[in-house]
Amino acid sequence: ERNGNMDIYLYDFQTQTERQLTTHPAIQARPAISGDHIVWEDHRNGNADIYLYDLATNTERSVTTHPASQTEPAIDGNYIVWADNRKDNAGIYLYDLTTNFERRITTAAGSPAISGNRIVWWDTRVGPKGAIYLYDLTTNTERQLTNQRLNAASPSLPSISGDKIVWFDSFNSGTDSDIYLYDLGTDTERSIATGPEVQKRPVISGN
Repeated sequence: ERNGNMDIYLYDFQTQTERQLTTHPAIQARPAISGDHIVWEDHRNGNADIYLYDLATNTERSVTTHPASQTEPAIDGNYIVWADNRKDNAGIYLYDLTTNFERRITTAAGSPAISGNRIVWWDTRVGPKGAIYLYDLTTNTERQLTNQRLNAASPSLPSISGDKIVWFDSFNSGTDSDIYLYDLGTDTERSIATGPEVQKRPVISGN
């Protein structure tokens, strides 16, 4: 918020240089990057939309323009996913940059992440505390990965890389949280950080 509002910045580790990508006075937040493509949540139109910046062409464009809010974007390759709040059609949506085609993946969901042809998110269809679900774009199939935690708050903010998914579960009404990992190769779940303090917002890349 160095300019009085939230903007998107880029840091290049090769050149050790920083540059500002957005200058609109509205809020731009929650960036995600894959290759030359950066996506973020943009509020310049009075609601949240998804915007994209192409580093190869130094051009910016909107991905969504629906009057409802589109939030929490994630990107991998040519696929962009986000949480969409449009009336009667809320859920996780996907946009394919190669075809410029948008479609709804699922309903009643939030906090999506994507790796290759796999999308994961937190979903409350099993109850108010929710569970982690996965959608496979190759087979167009969906499945529930975790059971609802009876003694925990919602499993939150999943991140995926290949066969590995991580997220945090908040226990004791949010006063404690731990990091969990699900391995799609073995269909097994395990805790990876269970200290007495709060562990939150995991991100995974590779193994």
